[in-house]
Amino acid sequence: MDRGELAIEEDSEFHYAIALAARNGVVLKVLDVFMDLMRESRERSLQVAGPPAKVIPGARRILSSIRHHDAAGAEAAMRQHLEDVKISS
Repeated sequence: MDRGELAIEEDSEFHYAIALAARNGVVLKVLDVFMDLMRESRERSLQVAGPPAKVIPGARRILSSIRHHDAAGAEAAMRQHLEDVKISS
């Protein structure tokens, strides 16, 4: 991202790591099926979301909540992250 790239691969790995941590087999299977389909959507959302300064803090809040076993905090951080990267229609 420091070089102006979108870091799509890293973004995918982050989302997949969260699904692994959740130990939810259904979510993992859905991610496996939809990862390629979601790639285009993530590319658009990362472009629209603006600079990494807007996207990375949200990911850090999610990760911090997960590390602290704070389910409510993780949910709130994820909802805010989705709002931050929402693509206007």
